[in-house]
Amino acid sequence: MQTKVSIKKPFIPVILLLAWLVPGSGHFLAGKKHKALFFFLMLTGTYTVGLCLGGRSFFLDRENYFTFLAFLGILLNGAIYFISLVFGLFRDNLLGIYYDAGVIYTIIPGLLNFLVVLDAYDYLSGKKV
Repeated sequence: MQTKVSIKKPFIPVILLLAWLVPGSGHFLAGKKHKALFFFLMLTGTYTVGLCLGGRSFFLDRENYFTFLAFLGILLNGAIYFISLVFGLFRDNLLGIYYDAGVIYTIIPGLLNFLVVLDAYDYLSGKKV
């Protein structure tokens, strides 16, 4: 038995910002608690594995197109990116044997988080039940 969540339109951008910062929180507020837990564990877990493998932080570089895309992908992770920056959890070990996998495992969850936010928007706007 699915219930349709009705949220006033002015609150949807605030909820989407929260959904970007904490993966799965948009689904939680839409009443999809199992999906919210799955997305939170999947995205934060993948990002954490990427950090453990030696993923690094990228900064805004307009001269190198690929570095800019990597920065955008990592930035889309939300609050966990900022937490890892503040506490210095990036290794920046360019010679590590798992460096490439670590970079991929820190970028991909951000891109997936963007899709999760779009899915939460569909639930919040009533396009999905």
